[in-house]
Amino acid sequence: MESPKPSCRTPPKNVGLLELIRAKREWDWKPSIEELKKGFRGWHQRGYLPHFDAPGVTQFVTFQLCDSFPVTRRAEFEAILKDPDDSTKRRKLEAWLDRGHGECWLRHPDVAELVEGTFLQGDGHEYRMQAWVIMPNQVHLIADVWDVPLVKLINGWKGKSSREANKLLGRWKRSACYQ
Repeated sequence: MESPKPSCRTPPKNVGLLELIRAKREWDWKPSIEELKKGFRGWHQRGYLPHFDAPGVTQFVTFQLCDSFPVTRRAEFEAILKDPDDSTKRRKLEAWLDRGHGECWLRHPDVAELVEGTFLQGDGHEYRMQAWVIMPNQVHLIADVWDVPLVKLINGWKGKSSREANKLLGRWKRSACYQ
């Protein structure tokens, strides 16, 4: 008997989203060769939402800890996932997330300060932080992107803060827990 292949999470094929991105690329800002080399992508998608990455753009970023939606509590939020209205589904999932499920490592003041300090290290040098909130199991921030692409900023923020937070919490051997 053949063993089952591991499932790989892939974004849904959303033809409407692909068409939207194609159209936006036609009439909107296009990265120069230099901007492409730096990693700016202009309009793009990862299967769910359109993204725009360019220098001089204010960006809203959200990321959550990996246990914010614990598998052990899937029955509680599974019905929400079946809601056909995407707007209603998002509102309900955000409300569920705001209840603070999971270990909520960001609830620890020293961990929250460490994460905030990571954001503020590059503030005024690589980007400008406009606003941020660190919740028990998620982070929201608004930043003006300057000369470093958003994906590189996010990877830096999440990588450094998760490594340092895991050390602080005595979990340094485990992998990062951001999504």
